[in-house]
Amino acid sequence: IPSIASRWLVPRLSDFTARHPEIAIRVAYAKAEDRLEDDNDILITLGADPSPHVTSLKLFSRISRPACSPHYLARKGRLETAAAIAAADLLHDETRQGWQEWFSKSGVEERDVGSGPVFADFNILATAVIAGHGVALCPVEVFREELRRGDLVVLSDISTDDDKGYFLTMSAQPSSAEARFAEWFRDQVSVKA
Repeated sequence: IPSIASRWLVPRLSDFTARHPEIAIRVAYAKAEDRLEDDNDILITLGADPSPHVTSLKLFSRISRPACSPHYLARKGRLETAAAIAAADLLHDETRQGWQEWFSKSGVEERDVGSGPVFADFNILATAVIAGHGVALCPVEVFREELRRGDLVVLSDISTDDDKGYFLTMSAQPSSAEARFAEWFRDQVSVKA
């Protein structure tokens, strides 16, 4: 998943390569159906792989909440209620379904979420929300650093995707290198900002 690679893996990768210079790393995007084929030793997936020949280790929750940049908030004023968020510029990740779910959970009836750009790549959506173009549903654990630095502000405790997560998937009998990488990555994720 590109957002995990760009926000978590790549910024920390030099630590792993310094500790394990003997392990060759190749970071590539792979489709979910590629699984552990085509020289992919480890995959980051949305959801666990139930296949018997693999192990899936949870990295992050996918719990998503409305967030925006402080610049957008300063321009638009207080966005403390679901109704105020409904009137904001909504940014969408792949589909408009996330916002429909969020408004349903927040008690806002029949909100038309049809306006606002849809971004096919979450990294582009992240750039747009941080740049102040509107409000997006952001997975708070993935955006831990941006929230800590104040690049993003969470607007509500109401969340979506409560039952989803990002997983590190590898062979059920991983090589020594795969096991060391998996342990290192989980250690990186577990360090609280």
